Amino acid sequence: MSTLADAAWDLLARAAHEAQPIAGVAAEWAARFDGPLRVEVVGEPGSGRSTLVEALAGAPFETVGSGGDVRLRLVRRPDEVSGGDAVSTIVVLSRADELGGGRIGAVDGARAVAARHARGDVGEHCQAVVAVAALPAVGGLRLTRADATALSTLASKPEALLSVDRLTAHVGPELPAKLGVFGVRAAVELVRRGAAVPAGLIQLSGVPDLLAAVDAHFLARPAVLRARAALGALLPVVRGHPLAAEVERVLTSAHEPRELRLLAELDSGRVTFGERDGEARHLLGGLGTAPATRLALSGEPYQAYLRWHALTESPDHTHAQRCAAAVVARTCEALVAVGFVE
Repeated sequence: MSTLADAAWDLLARAAHEAQPIAGVAAEWAARFDGPLRVEVVGEPGSGRSTLVEALAGAPFETVGSGGDVRLRLVRRPDEVSGGDAVSTIVVLSRADELGGGRIGAVDGARAVAARHARGDVGEHCQAVVAVAALPAVGGLRLTRADATALSTLASKPEALLSVDRLTAHVGPELPAKLGVFGVRAAVELVRRGAAVPAGLIQLSGVPDLLAAVDAHFLARPAVLRARAALGALLPVVRGHPLAAEVERVLTSAHEPRELRLLAELDSGRVTFGERDGEARHLLGGLGTAPATRLALSGEPYQAYLRWHALTESPDHTHAQRCAAAVVARTCEALVAVGFVE
């Protein structure tokens, strides 16, 4: 377990012996420590929440409607994003096909939009921005023989794909409802190529991109995120109690969430050290948190500390780079002192 998780576990154990409601909250969150990471999926009506939850069935985490350790925040447009806890949030452009008008390349275009906004203001509020069109991924697994016949027919009638009305006139309303216009167009293209339609629709939907983002930003450090969520839930109920100061101290001083934020900023391009990015990712635990893995590109930790600390005072770097270098230097300092990050 990480040091943040150890501190959280200790505080929850102590809080469990207090009066209600403190004891109840502490017991509830302590019981989650050995379970799967709880991923809260939130979005306004029409954001496609239920469809996305269905598309994520079988993933190595539990999707919940509230009270999660981390969250997927569904929006239809990037300008809907503001506020929120960045380190525990991934923003999902959940109707990505609509951003491109349902064209074959709509999700690819939405990926570019997502990447641009991740580098910009939206990236301040989340770990990643991912474009997803979940309906084709779910609908593709429900295609019937009649649907397959309809898709084969549409493959020779490109004029039928020009509008929803033409599509419905040719095949009826069920197939467009099942896949969406983008999904039907993508499925027809897969048929023309002789490719497997259900698997192809999943790949085109962006769902694998979202699973990869959850893996990289959440599942790689579940104990850290779970501990942080637990202490965040405990803090409001211990206000005025002697435990409050300790909970606040642990939350504000924890270094691991800063590592996660910087890793996300490196991934999105919001911050870069140029050729040093690879070393930074290793030191920050992006490829594993064991000391030997962190130091794989750096060698002796004290020398690494000196190099990164020097960047914090370098006039050749921007303020953002100097602040980011301070996070890496703090990691190096911890490796020198105790062999792991606290």
